[in-house]
Amino acid sequence: MILQDFNTIEELVCDDTFLSFYFQKNENDVLDWEDWQADNQEREALVKQAFLLIDRMSLKFDESQITEKLTDFQAFFKEKIREGIRNKVSSDYPPLHVVRSKSSFTMVWKIAAAVAFLIVATVVVFTKYTPKNASNRGAGISVITQYVENKSIAKVSVYELSDGSIVRLNTGSSMRLGKNFGVDSRDIYLDGEGYFEVAKNAAKPFHVYAGNSVTTAIGTAFTVRAYKGEPHVKILLMEGKVRVESMSENTPSVELMPKQQVLMYDTKVSPIENIQNIETASRWKDGYVMTFKATPFKDVVGALSEYYKMPITGFEKIPLAEANITAEFDKSSSLSSILEALAFANGFTFSIQNDTIKINK
Repeated sequence: MILQDFNTIEELVCDDTFLSFYFQKNENDVLDWEDWQADNQEREALVKQAFLLIDRMSLKFDESQITEKLTDFQAFFKEKIREGIRNKVSSDYPPLHVVRSKSSFTMVWKIAAAVAFLIVATVVVFTKYTPKNASNRGAGISVITQYVENKSIAKVSVYELSDGSIVRLNTGSSMRLGKNFGVDSRDIYLDGEGYFEVAKNAAKPFHVYAGNSVTTAIGTAFTVRAYKGEPHVKILLMEGKVRVESMSENTPSVELMPKQQVLMYDTKVSPIENIQNIETASRWKDGYVMTFKATPFKDVVGALSEYYKMPITGFEKIPLAEANITAEFDKSSSLSSILEALAFANGFTFSIQNDTIKINK
């Protein structure tokens, strides 16, 4: 039985039984926390925020980074103890509420211990839930079971879920399926941009967690964009109906009808927009748009050269080669117009000689 009244994310992620509940390690802890949630339904948003924080920890690190990250976190918290300052775990995660404690030393080390546990537990998550992308159904469609990431340059990846839903991931995007996807629930955690064609199942609503938002659907088609560094989550509904909620308390939920779009911020939601041409707004899902997210310039050049079948040289010798580029281009644009835009933004020139493009310093 859970006797403590948890009021903050820190209290949840620092509790061993809650972590055991999340990782499904102990049946008694799972049952106790399910009872606690039923008795404290007003804490539902808090539990979701804690789960999302742990989800992001699990997505952020792979097994090869565990030791390094653990060392970094230990050094981080030791420094905070010396400074006597409470701070949040990482700017990539939702802000943690500050709780005044009689012993800041004890609280800091409780958080450090919880973070260390999460990092180590990541090994279990990645070992138990290995992506299975080998089985293809149709042209370019892969079946996934738990986690997938689109690492390709300027290409869209298409995946089929176990419930029959289809997901298209844009460049630099990843998603993780919730535990027992399709059996107990249909929860997806998205980082980046995805298009969802949801198989109808009224008994199991389809939830997409992205940034600080939750989008709920039964059977519909919509896009969600939640890249790191962007100030909001964008949800565009193509067909059907969805409900969009914020993970923050006191932020109203909204319901979208076809051809409507909304921007969800951390603590507010924008007015609903009516989108006349949704096909133009979602052209990326059909591969008509090249998206680069913090992509090295040399890889951008390589993708452009491959797509337009035009050799591009000279970029290897300039400092810009390793610079990260974030941009989107319509594939109907000419190569010269794309290079002109890149040249203007990044301060280089180029010339065309014998059907070869040369980039100059």
